[in-house]
Amino acid sequence: MKKRPIKDRLFLNWQDEAVHTHAWFESHGISPQSVHQCLKSKLIQKLGGGAYIKAKDKLNWQAALFTVQKELQLPFHVASQTALELQGSGHFVKIGKKAPVHIVKREKMRVPIWLTQNNWGVMFHFKTSSLFPSDVGLMKYNKSKFHFTLSTRERAIMEMINHLDLKDSFETLERYFEGLLNLRGSLVQKLLENCSSIKVKRVFLYMADKLALPVMKRLNTRRIQLGRGKRVISENGKLDKTYNITVPVYDN
Repeated sequence: MKKRPIKDRLFLNWQDEAVHTHAWFESHGISPQSVHQCLKSKLIQKLGGGAYIKAKDKLNWQAALFTVQKELQLPFHVASQTALELQGSGHFVKIGKKAPVHIVKREKMRVPIWLTQNNWGVMFHFKTSSLFPSDVGLMKYNKSKFHFTLSTRERAIMEMINHLDLKDSFETLERYFEGLLNLRGSLVQKLLENCSSIKVKRVFLYMADKLALPVMKRLNTRRIQLGRGKRVISENGKLDKTYNITVPVYDN
Protein backbone atom coordinates (compact mmCIF):
# COMPACT_ATOMS: atom_id res chain seq x y z
CA MET A 1 0.00 0.00 0.00
CA LYS A 2 1.38 3.39 -0.99
CA LYS A 3 2.26 5.62 1.95
CA ARG A 4 0.48 8.96 2.24
CA PRO A 5 2.60 12.03 1.38
CA ILE A 6 4.25 13.57 4.45
CA LYS A 7 2.10 16.70 4.17
CA ASP A 8 -1.10 14.64 4.35
CA ARG A 9 0.13 12.57 7.27
CA LEU A 10 1.32 15.67 9.10
CA PHE A 11 -1.82 17.76 8.79
CA LEU A 12 -4.50 15.06 8.86
CA ASN A 13 -4.80 15.28 12.66
CA TRP A 14 -3.19 18.67 13.27
CA GLN A 15 -5.79 21.07 14.63
CA ASP A 16 -5.45 24.78 13.87
CA GLU A 17 -3.32 26.59 16.50
CA ALA A 18 -2.27 23.30 18.10
CA VAL A 19 1.29 22.94 19.38
CA HIS A 20 3.01 19.60 18.87
CA THR A 21 6.23 18.08 20.12
CA HIS A 22 8.49 15.23 19.06
CA ALA A 23 6.36 12.85 21.12
CA TRP A 24 3.37 13.64 18.88
CA PHE A 25 5.36 13.23 15.66
CA GLU A 26 6.68 9.89 16.83
CA SER A 27 3.19 8.66 17.78
CA HIS A 28 2.02 9.52 14.25
CA GLY A 29 4.93 7.76 12.54
CA ILE A 30 6.60 10.98 11.38
CA SER A 31 10.39 10.79 11.50
CA PRO A 32 12.77 13.60 12.60
CA GLN A 33 13.95 13.75 8.98
CA SER A 34 10.40 14.39 7.79
CA VAL A 35 9.95 17.09 10.43
CA HIS A 36 13.13 18.75 9.20
CA GLN A 37 11.85 18.52 5.63
CA CYS A 38 8.60 20.23 6.63
CA LEU A 39 10.58 22.99 8.33
CA LYS A 40 12.63 23.57 5.19
CA SER A 41 9.44 23.66 3.14
CA LYS A 42 7.97 26.20 5.62
CA LEU A 43 4.95 24.02 6.34
CA ILE A 44 5.64 24.25 10.05
CA GLN A 45 7.39 26.68 12.36
CA LYS A 46 9.68 25.84 15.27
CA LEU A 47 8.94 27.43 18.63
CA GLY A 48 12.11 26.13 20.25
CA GLY A 49 12.77 23.21 22.57
CA GLY A 50 11.19 20.64 20.27
CA ALA A 51 7.79 22.31 19.85
CA TYR A 52 6.15 23.31 16.55
CA ILE A 53 3.07 24.99 15.12
CA LYS A 54 1.73 25.06 11.60
CA ALA A 55 3.06 27.94 9.53
CA LYS A 56 1.00 31.14 9.94
CA ASP A 57 -0.96 29.76 12.92
CA LYS A 58 -1.54 32.15 15.82
CA LEU A 59 -0.07 31.32 19.20
CA ASN A 60 -2.76 30.15 21.61
CA TRP A 61 -1.83 29.78 25.29
CA GLN A 62 -4.57 27.23 25.89
CA ALA A 63 -3.18 25.09 23.08
CA ALA A 64 0.26 25.38 24.65
CA LEU A 65 -1.01 24.27 28.04
CA PHE A 66 -2.89 21.36 26.49
CA THR A 67 0.38 20.18 24.95
CA VAL A 68 2.29 20.56 28.21
CA GLN A 69 -0.29 18.43 30.01
CA LYS A 70 -1.18 15.89 27.32
CA GLU A 71 1.98 15.35 25.28
CA LEU A 72 4.67 16.14 27.83
CA GLN A 73 2.67 14.77 30.78
CA LEU A 74 3.89 17.55 33.07
CA PRO A 75 1.96 18.12 36.32
CA PHE A 76 0.98 21.72 35.57
CA HIS A 77 -2.52 23.14 35.97
CA VAL A 78 -4.26 26.51 35.66
CA ALA A 79 -4.80 27.84 39.16
CA SER A 80 -5.80 30.70 41.43
CA GLN A 81 -7.38 33.85 39.88
CA THR A 82 -7.12 32.48 36.35
CA ALA A 83 -9.08 29.33 37.20
CA LEU A 84 -11.72 31.41 38.97
CA GLU A 85 -12.07 33.83 36.06
CA LEU A 86 -12.37 31.02 33.50
CA GLN A 87 -15.27 29.71 35.57
CA GLY A 88 -16.97 33.09 35.73
CA SER A 89 -15.91 34.18 39.22
CA GLY A 90 -14.33 37.65 39.02
CA HIS A 91 -12.98 39.66 36.11
CA PHE A 92 -10.37 42.04 37.39
CA VAL A 93 -7.68 41.99 34.68
CA LYS A 94 -6.18 45.45 34.19
CA ILE A 95 -6.91 47.01 30.82
CA GLY A 96 -3.86 47.55 28.63
CA LYS A 97 -1.79 44.80 30.20
CA LYS A 98 -1.30 41.17 29.30
CA ALA A 99 -3.71 39.04 31.28
CA PRO A 100 -1.93 37.02 33.98
CA VAL A 101 -2.26 33.26 33.72
CA HIS A 102 -1.43 31.49 36.97
CA ILE A 103 0.06 28.02 36.60
CA VAL A 104 0.85 25.71 39.50
CA LYS A 105 3.51 23.00 39.19
CA ARG A 106 3.24 20.23 41.72
CA GLU A 107 6.96 19.42 41.43
CA LYS A 108 10.15 21.40 40.97
CA MET A 109 10.87 21.07 37.27
CA ARG A 110 11.87 23.26 34.39
CA VAL A 111 9.19 25.02 32.43
CA PRO A 112 9.55 24.15 28.71
CA ILE A 113 11.65 26.86 27.06
CA TRP A 114 9.16 27.30 24.22
CA LEU A 115 6.48 28.19 26.77
CA THR A 116 8.50 31.05 28.25
CA GLN A 117 10.27 32.43 25.18
CA ASN A 118 7.29 32.97 22.86
CA ASN A 119 4.59 35.62 23.00
CA TRP A 120 1.34 33.86 23.87
CA GLY A 121 -0.53 37.10 24.49
CA VAL A 122 -0.65 36.46 28.24
CA MET A 123 1.76 36.70 31.15
CA PHE A 124 2.46 33.29 32.65
CA HIS A 125 3.09 33.13 36.41
CA PHE A 126 4.52 29.78 37.47
CA LYS A 127 4.49 28.60 41.10
CA THR A 128 5.68 25.33 42.58
CA SER A 129 3.26 24.37 45.32
CA SER A 130 2.56 21.44 47.62
CA LEU A 131 -0.51 23.11 49.12
CA PHE A 132 -2.47 19.92 48.46
CA PRO A 133 -0.93 16.43 48.45
CA SER A 134 -2.94 15.08 45.53
CA ASP A 135 -5.09 16.00 42.57
CA VAL A 136 -8.13 16.71 44.73
CA GLY A 137 -10.07 19.69 43.45
CA LEU A 138 -8.87 19.58 39.84
CA MET A 139 -11.14 19.36 36.79
CA LYS A 140 -11.09 19.47 33.01
CA TYR A 141 -11.86 22.77 31.31
CA ASN A 142 -13.97 21.92 28.26
CA LYS A 143 -15.16 25.35 27.12
CA SER A 144 -12.43 25.80 24.52
CA LYS A 145 -11.25 23.59 21.67
CA PHE A 146 -8.19 22.70 23.76
CA HIS A 147 -9.17 20.90 26.94
CA PHE A 148 -6.85 21.29 29.90
CA THR A 149 -6.75 20.74 33.64
CA LEU A 150 -7.52 23.57 36.06
CA SER A 151 -8.49 24.04 39.67
CA THR A 152 -12.11 23.95 40.70
CA ARG A 153 -13.34 27.20 42.22
CA GLU A 154 -13.03 25.62 45.68
CA ARG A 155 -9.35 24.85 45.20
CA ALA A 156 -8.58 27.99 43.19
CA ILE A 157 -9.66 30.39 45.94
CA MET A 158 -7.36 28.60 48.40
CA GLU A 159 -4.48 28.79 45.93
CA MET A 160 -5.21 32.49 45.59
CA ILE A 161 -4.97 32.96 49.36
CA ASN A 162 -1.67 31.09 49.27
CA HIS A 163 0.06 33.38 46.81
CA LEU A 164 -1.57 36.78 47.35
CA ASP A 165 0.21 39.41 49.44
CA LEU A 166 -2.39 40.07 52.13
CA LYS A 167 -0.31 42.14 54.53
CA ASP A 168 -1.99 45.43 53.63
CA SER A 169 -5.42 44.52 52.29
CA PHE A 170 -7.91 41.71 51.77
CA GLU A 171 -9.82 43.78 49.21
CA THR A 172 -8.88 41.81 46.09
CA LEU A 173 -9.48 38.52 47.85
CA GLU A 174 -12.87 39.67 49.09
CA ARG A 175 -14.05 40.59 45.59
CA TYR A 176 -13.38 37.04 44.44
CA PHE A 177 -15.01 35.52 47.52
CA GLU A 178 -18.19 37.49 46.85
CA GLY A 179 -18.77 35.42 43.71
CA LEU A 180 -18.52 32.08 45.52
CA LEU A 181 -22.03 31.61 46.84
CA ASN A 182 -22.45 28.01 45.71
CA LEU A 183 -19.24 26.28 46.77
CA ARG A 184 -19.58 22.53 47.30
CA GLY A 185 -19.38 21.74 51.00
CA SER A 186 -17.99 18.22 50.60
CA LEU A 187 -15.14 19.41 48.37
CA VAL A 188 -14.31 22.42 50.57
CA GLN A 189 -14.23 20.08 53.57
CA LYS A 190 -11.87 17.69 51.79
CA LEU A 191 -9.59 20.51 50.64
CA LEU A 192 -9.40 22.10 54.07
CA GLU A 193 -8.65 18.75 55.72
CA ASN A 194 -5.82 18.11 53.25
CA CYS A 195 -4.43 21.65 52.94
CA SER A 196 -0.84 22.00 54.18
CA SER A 197 -1.10 25.71 55.08
CA ILE A 198 -2.56 26.85 58.39
CA LYS A 199 -2.68 30.40 57.02
CA VAL A 200 -4.75 29.37 54.00
CA LYS A 201 -7.24 27.44 56.10
CA ARG A 202 -7.73 30.20 58.64
CA VAL A 203 -8.04 32.97 56.05
CA PHE A 204 -10.50 30.92 54.00
CA LEU A 205 -12.72 30.29 57.01
CA TYR A 206 -12.45 33.92 58.13
CA MET A 207 -13.54 35.24 54.72
CA ALA A 208 -16.31 32.67 54.26
CA ASP A 209 -17.59 33.46 57.75
CA LYS A 210 -17.33 37.23 57.27
CA LEU A 211 -19.35 37.09 54.05
CA ALA A 212 -21.77 34.49 55.43
CA LEU A 213 -21.17 32.11 52.56
CA PRO A 214 -23.68 29.21 52.59
CA VAL A 215 -20.82 26.68 52.57
CA MET A 216 -20.02 27.52 56.21
CA LYS A 217 -23.20 25.72 57.30
CA ARG A 218 -22.00 22.53 55.62
CA LEU A 219 -18.52 22.37 57.14
CA ASN A 220 -17.38 20.34 60.13
CA THR A 221 -14.63 22.65 61.40
CA ARG A 222 -13.72 20.23 64.22
CA ARG A 223 -12.16 17.96 61.60
CA ILE A 224 -9.99 20.79 60.19
CA GLN A 225 -6.58 21.20 61.83
CA LEU A 226 -6.01 24.93 62.37
CA GLY A 227 -2.86 24.77 64.47
CA ARG A 228 -2.13 26.81 67.55
CA GLY A 229 -1.06 30.36 68.22
CA LYS A 230 -1.59 33.61 66.38
CA ARG A 231 -0.81 34.04 62.67
CA VAL A 232 0.19 37.50 61.48
CA ILE A 233 -1.41 38.01 58.08
CA SER A 234 -1.83 41.78 58.09
CA GLU A 235 1.23 43.37 59.72
CA ASN A 236 -0.62 46.39 61.10
CA GLY A 237 -3.97 44.72 61.51
CA LYS A 238 -6.20 43.74 64.39
CA LEU A 239 -6.53 40.27 65.80
CA ASP A 240 -9.62 38.30 64.81
CA LYS A 241 -10.12 36.14 67.89
CA THR A 242 -12.27 33.52 66.17
CA TYR A 243 -9.57 32.43 63.73
CA ASN A 244 -6.59 33.91 65.57
CA ILE A 245 -5.25 35.88 62.61
CA THR A 246 -4.48 39.56 62.18
CA VAL A 247 -6.64 41.18 59.53
CA PRO A 248 -6.66 44.70 58.03
CA VAL A 249 -8.25 47.23 60.38
CA TYR A 250 -11.09 48.05 57.95
CA ASP A 251 -12.11 44.39 58.05
CA ASN A 252 -12.93 44.36 61.76
